[in-house]
Amino acid sequence: MLKTSLIFIIMLFFCKGYAQTNLYDYYENGRYLNNISINNTGYFAKKDLMKSYFELYPAKKLKGLFETLASPKGYHTVYEIENNEIYVKEFWILKKEDNGLYTNITTEIFPTKTDRKIDWYSGLVLFTSGKRTLNEMNVNYEKNALFEINKGNIVMSRHFNLEQILDYKARLFQIFKKTEEYKILKKEGRDRGWKDSTTDAFEQDIVLDYYNTIIIK
Repeated sequence: MLKTSLIFIIMLFFCKGYAQTNLYDYYENGRYLNNISINNTGYFAKKDLMKSYFELYPAKKLKGLFETLASPKGYHTVYEIENNEIYVKEFWILKKEDNGLYTNITTEIFPTKTDRKIDWYSGLVLFTSGKRTLNEMNVNYEKNALFEINKGNIVMSRHFNLEQILDYKARLFQIFKKTEEYKILKKEGRDRGWKDSTTDAFEQDIVLDYYNTIIIK
């Protein structure tokens, strides 16, 4: 018992004294889910907005990151909203040699407040929160905030509960089915051996990714 307690104390001291954030804190307290605070509630992004940043600035792309299920890219971004503009508030990375500790390198990537505005991104982004619900093969959430963004500026936003976001996606998908892109995706699904219903269920869940503006008000 004494030995176990000493090990725990040593581990705690190591984690606290490292000036970083331990993975345990992220997993146990759900911090890795909280990308942004909306109306004092933590939400997480269904899209990696930093992907667009590293595509625009390939020289800044980070190497040697440790990829996990919670951080498939090896980094975690926290955003904040100010005056209808979205900024990077914190940017954390995870490296193998850091023994499971996230390191905050926000000022290294974005030295000034101006640099942190996500003016590299235009399009839709869905932030979700609350209880998860498995619908066929897709996971949806009880709270949803859909933002239309133009160079970091919030042009429009919509808020949905679970039933409303599913209905919104269904209506938008009916519009998407009339496009040539949908026909190509359906053919690709058939080539993989998928039923059309399987392709439809998958594509309907991610249909927001095919649009840059909120076309259904």
